[in-house]
Amino acid sequence: MPGASDSFFQRYLLPGFVYTGVIIGGGYATGRDLVQFFLLHNPAGAALGIAVAMVCWSLLLAVCFEFARIHQAYDYRTFFRHLLGPVWWFFEVPFLIMLVIGLAVMGAAAGEITTGLTGAPKLAGTAVLLVAVGVLVVTGTQSLERVLGWGSSLLYLFYLMFLWRCWQEYGTRLFVFPDYEPAPGSVIGGLQYVVMNVSMIPGILFCLRHFKSRTEAVTAGVFAGILVALPAMAFLLCMSAFYPAILEQPVPISYILLQLGSSWFGIAFQLLLFFTLIQTGVGILHAVNERVDGTLRERGSSLPRIARAGIAVGYVLTSIVLAEKFGIIELIAKGFTAMAWAFILSFAVPLMTVGLYKIMRYRVPVGA
Repeated sequence: MPGASDSFFQRYLLPGFVYTGVIIGGGYATGRDLVQFFLLHNPAGAALGIAVAMVCWSLLLAVCFEFARIHQAYDYRTFFRHLLGPVWWFFEVPFLIMLVIGLAVMGAAAGEITTGLTGAPKLAGTAVLLVAVGVLVVTGTQSLERVLGWGSSLLYLFYLMFLWRCWQEYGTRLFVFPDYEPAPGSVIGGLQYVVMNVSMIPGILFCLRHFKSRTEAVTAGVFAGILVALPAMAFLLCMSAFYPAILEQPVPISYILLQLGSSWFGIAFQLLLFFTLIQTGVGILHAVNERVDGTLRERGSSLPRIARAGIAVGYVLTSIVLAEKFGIIELIAKGFTAMAWAFILSFAVPLMTVGLYKIMRYRVPVGA
């Protein structure tokens, strides 16, 4: 339950900061996803697409936060039992599949970053990721809120510095979007990007305990939609200075840093990217731990700290092994449309229909 000491930051900004930290690792941080879903439709289309994504995020998150508040559903099992009833596991199946894919990608990325920075074997980077995730998931919800919340503030600082550095070098070339007409598919691109990341929303339920009212929950949801879009907006402005050449770059951020000729900024970005991988892993694995803990609490016990670390490390290792053995990353990449529909049907549609209906029908219990 929320307490009197809950701060403005915890109630209004923390959920957005944590959500940004959870989804920013990987394609968002490198710019590849932003090119694929937004800039591919030209700078004007990118501006339109990210605006659509921001509005959709704000709506989804506002409804999600209020639904979690009225049901005190701070783990995804409890949340979806209230939303979907006995078929709550319709969400868990695709969620756990996507979790395997995400962790496998993060493990591989951690190895690549470590090798690039230090020359150490890729296994060393994966080991660092495992240790960091294992340590952080046992620190408890309050500690995780501080780490993920304030850690995400470093991301905003980086993107602000990145935008300023590009502005110094390229000036008005960043603002070329008025010279274009949005290409067909701009709005669809924004919607697709929201759908792709909707599966990560349950990873932030643990930090929604601070809301005292509907106004706070809805306002925090709107703020979260804006906060998660701000770094993307800054990044898209920077990439617009290199349009259309940037479309062909596998890692857009590396291409821009090379053009800027800033080696120290490149090193800082690599370190920050590694941290985003840790954030993403910790956020989604904490969601799994909270789901298990919620089940155990119904039976009169709780999940020990060592078990939390064991679940986290075991899940990461299993994901990496499965990815190597079965090529599961490529398999799921080909089936993205099916996975997207799974999350639309198990989360987005029920939330904006059944969830919204239950919110509107909700009455504060007498004496509460």
